[in-house]
Parts: sequence; C-alpha cells; structure tokens
Amino acid sequence: MKRFFRRIPFSVKLLLIGLIPLAFTIYLTIQLFEEKQVKVAILEGYIERIHQIRNISSLIDEMQHESKLSFDVVLRSASKENLFQQRKKTDEALKKFSLSSDELSEGSQGYSNVHKLPDIRSRLDNGKAGSNDIIRYYSNTIFWLNTLTSISISKNNPLQPALNDLRAQKLLAEIITYLSIIRTNIYNVLYTQKFMTEILRGTEDAYNICKSYENEFLAKASPTVITDYKKILLTTEYKPTAEYLDRVFSTMKFDSTYNADEWWNISDKGIARLSGLQHTIWNNAIGIANSIYDKEVKNKNRTLILLSLIIILVCFIISYAIYSITRMLRELKYAAEKISRGMTGTVFNDFANDAIGSLADSISRIDHNYQQLAIAADAIGRKNFDVPVHSRSDQDVLGNAILQMKKELQKFTNDMESLVAERTEELRKSNESLQEFAHVASHDLKEPLRKIRTFSSRIEEENFNELSDSSKGYLKKVQDASQRMFNMVEGILEYSGLNGEQDEVEMVDLNLIIKAIVSDLEIVIREKKVTINTNQLPVVPGIPVLLHQLFFNLISNAIKFSTPDSFPLIEIKSKFVHEEEKIPPLEAKKKYSCIEIKDNGIGFNAAQTHKIFELFTRLNNRSLYEGTGLGLSLCKKITERHQGIIYATGEKGKGASFFVVLPVRDMND
Repeated sequence: MKRFFRRIPFSVKLLLIGLIPLAFTIYLTIQLFEEKQVKVAILEGYIERIHQIRNISSLIDEMQHESKLSFDVVLRSASKENLFQQRKKTDEALKKFSLSSDELSEGSQGYSNVHKLPDIRSRLDNGKAGSNDIIRYYSNTIFWLNTLTSISISKNNPLQPALNDLRAQKLLAEIITYLSIIRTNIYNVLYTQKFMTEILRGTEDAYNICKSYENEFLAKASPTVITDYKKILLTTEYKPTAEYLDRVFSTMKFDSTYNADEWWNISDKGIARLSGLQHTIWNNAIGIANSIYDKEVKNKNRTLILLSLIIILVCFIISYAIYSITRMLRELKYAAEKISRGMTGTVFNDFANDAIGSLADSISRIDHNYQQLAIAADAIGRKNFDVPVHSRSDQDVLGNAILQMKKELQKFTNDMESLVAERTEELRKSNESLQEFAHVASHDLKEPLRKIRTFSSRIEEENFNELSDSSKGYLKKVQDASQRMFNMVEGILEYSGLNGEQDEVEMVDLNLIIKAIVSDLEIVIREKKVTINTNQLPVVPGIPVLLHQLFFNLISNAIKFSTPDSFPLIEIKSKFVHEEEKIPPLEAKKKYSCIEIKDNGIGFNAAQTHKIFELFTRLNNRSLYEGTGLGLSLCKKITERHQGIIYATGEKGKGASFFVVLPVRDMND
C-alpha cells in the first residue's frame, strides 16, 4: 500500500485530498439552499397577504366615502353625480380585492356582506332604502372587512422587523373603523335631531372600544409612529374631532359646536389625517418586508452561486497548487540563468518558509549583492563619489575592480573640474575685455559723430544764408546721417549690454509699467490723439527697466507706424496660455501669460513676418518713418532674457498685433 501510494503522481494525490471536502461541501450547500428556498416561499406568502390587507384597507376607505354620499342622497336628496363617481372608485378597490389569489379573500364576500353591495345600491337608486338601512349596511360591511386585516407573525418569522408597523397599522385601522362608525352616527343625529340620547348610548361602546385601541396603539407602536400620531392629535383637524368626541361622551349630550355638515367636514379631515398616517405605516412596513424579501432572495441566489463557486474553487485550488509549485521552480531556474548572464533585479514574491523558499532567499541575496555593486558603479559614473562601495572579500574581483575605478575616476574628475574652472575664469576675463571694448568703441564712434553734428550745426547757424540750395540739402543729409549713426551706436550698445551680468529679478506689475509708459508718451499721445485701451495685466517675474523698454518700444512703434487718415487705436490685453497652446520653446511645466499689443496702423506684409525681429531690418521707407532697425531686435532679446517668446501677426494696411509670452511665476522654479 505504501509503495503504491508513493508511486501515484503528485497531481493525483492532491486531487484525492480535494475530493472528500468537495463532496462534503456540496452536501452542506444543498441543505442550506433548500432551507433558503423554504424561507423565501414563506416570505412570499406573507408579502402577498400584506398587499391583500392593504387592498382591503383601500376598499374600506372607499366604502366609507360611498356610505356618506349614499346617506346624503337618501336623507338630504343630494345629487347622485358624486355618488356615481365614488361608486366607480369603490368598484375599482373591490376588483383589486376580488382578483387577489390570497385565500384571505376566498369566500369572505359571503360573510362580509360585500356581495349585497349591488342590492343596496339598487334599493337606494329606486328610493326603497332608508337612512338606517344605509348606515347599518355600510357599518356592518366596513366592520367585517376590518376583521380581515389582521396578520399573525411569530417571533422567529423573518418579518419580525416589520411587526411593530404591522401591529400599529392594524390598531390604527381599528381606530379609524370605529371612528367612522361613530362619526356617521353623530352626523345622523346632528342632521335629523332625533333619538339623540338613544343613539349616543348605543354608540358609547364603540367610543370606549376606540379609546382602548388608541391606548394599545400608544403602548405598542414604535416611538416614531407615536410621535407622528401625537403630532396629528395636537396640530391637525383631528384635534377638534377628538376633543368634540371626548366632550360629547363625557357629558353624554350634544352641544352646538358643529352642525351636521361642519361635523362631517372636520371629522372627515381628521380621519383622513389618520388614514394618511396609516398609509405611511403601510408603506414603511411594505418597504421593510420587500427589503427582507429581496435580502432573502439574494441570500438564496448567493447560496446557489456559492455552491457553484465552492466546487469551482476547490477544483481551482487543486489545479493552481500544482501550477504554483511548477511555476516557482521555473522562476528559480530563470533567476539562476539571469544572474549567470550578469543581469540583476530578480524578485521572488510570496515564497513559503520551506525548501523552495530557502533556495529563493539564497538566489535573492546573490542578486542583491550584484545589484548594489551595479548601483554603486552607476553612481560613480554620475560623479557621485560619496556612494559606499565595500568589497565582500579579498577574492571579490568585481567589488575590488569597482573600488579601483572609483579612485581613478574621482582623480580624473577633480582634474577636469580644475581645468574647467581655469577656462571659465579666462572666458570671464575675455567677456569683461569685450565689454570694455564695446564701451570704448562706442565712445570713440560717438565722439567724431558729436563733432560732425556740432560743426554742421555751426555752419547752419553762421553761414546758412550764404549756402546754395544744394549745399543746404547736403548739409541736411549730413546732419540726418550723423543722427542715424548716433542712434545706431546707442542701439548697438543697448543690444550688447543685454549679454552682461544678470540684474536682480523681482515681481513686476505690468499694469504699472504700461501706466508709466503712457505718462512718458503723454505729449505724442495728445498730439496724435492716440487711444490706448488695456485690461487687467498680470504680475510677472523680471527686470523692471528691461520690461519697461520692451513695452515702450512696442507701444511707441504702434504710434509711429499709424496711418495718416485715422487716429491711432492701441489695445493691450492678456490671457493665460493653456497647455495645448504652448509653443515648443516654452517649458511645459511653467505657467505663461500672453500679452497682446494690437494697433490699427499700416501693418506689414505677412510674408515678411520672420524678418521684423532681425537686426537693422526695416520694412518701411526711411524717409517716412524714422528708426534704426534695432527696436524689435531689442524686444526679442529682452523677451528671451525673461525666458519668454515674442511673435507678430499683421496685414498690409490693416494693423498689426505683437504677442509677448512671459512666465507668470518664479523663473527659478
């Protein structure tokens, strides 16, 4: 036997182990499922009975309304139109009651007098039924129908949570039934003014029974329902109804508080309040019953699903156990081959503390050691020489080699840093020399220009009248050329100055910048009748003097290149740049604002858009518009200095728009 069992394949052994608990589980699950089915069937019967009782309650309500209307037709010769409409409602309620499959309604029509309803209606229509016949028939029928609204629930019944509501609605139904009988008798007495004492004494027992049901209701109903009942008793039309009844039956005589119609109206509204509370209780009870039923159905379905899942699960566990063991052995083999090829990063998850788990731990330690050496080598390659490297032994060839590499590379890096520092210092000195040269050169260029301007001005002042017209023209050209040359030297000096040392960056309010520029250009704005419209502009990080120069150039250009036949209109507005609108030179992680300066001037040819920011580029006639061709180049350089971009759009004769895109948060983020 022992030899035979050892020769059985491992998968078959696992299968045999799983079959016994599988069979036992199937048996227990089937038993549980059958119990759930019985429980659900019981609940279905109770819920069907609850719905039937609700139909009976609805029929009682309609019978009460028909009773009053029938009484008015007989006693007061009222119109039958309302009665006929009410009979339709009663018939609908009676139809729901009759169509029920619940055994509660089977045969009940015989002893509840419901089958006599057509006869009493016919007698009433033919004038053969008296008021007492009407009162007696409807009162008896309503009373007997009310006896069908009881339901018995045991302590172990699944509907136990709904017991208080079912009990409360039954007691409330009794109260409403007796109140209906009492108010009908009182209505009869108040209208006929006959047999007052006799009817009052005959109704006293009904009143006492009603009060006993009320006391039982207050003792057994849930606190919420009792609170609602007391609220109705104290704040609604039911309050004067109850007070009148208490007064009448305590004194055993009627007073002049109400006439028949007033009594019926106030008592009808009061009882309607109780009926509303009864319907609320019913809805709550039905909701609880349906919830319990749905829960039990779900439990039954879950039991069926559980039966299937348990069978599948056991089969899966057996299959997966075989697969898992095979897979773990395959992982160990792959990890060993991976390490043999110099790779790292082997991870074993959820290995047990057994022989296979111990082997996995050994392979993981080997992999970890190699991985640490690889991380150290990578850090050393990135010039991080603080990373610790430890040789595992004197025979650790790889560890010792990495230590040697660290020493050699650190020495090489230190030498290179010294060399770079030396070259950087030389470059700094060279830049300083170039800056000095630029200042000296500009000074040397400006000095002869000043002399040309000075002596040409003296010639103009002292000998202007002696010069010929051609000489005067030549002199004017000399003066204009020297002025342009002077402006060009100034522009070159400003342009080259942007390559100097960084000025301190601060938060700059562009609204204040524009306000200062408008103040600077006040005279020309007034002369040319310029209109400048601006909305709220952002606060950006930057160098105030450069941003002032940037927007000064753009606004002054918009004024300068205006058309002679219209007043200049300049619009300045801004918006935040969305991710999808960002142009490649802009950093994706930064927030930007786009400031647009739009004019109605002469514009420019769209084909020349790429030229307008180049040095010394002029797109217009020099004789008509002054300039050095450096203004927009300077704007571009200032914008780039602030890590932004500038571009323009325009059309010949239809104005131009310049767009300045600047970051709106710390440029060092």
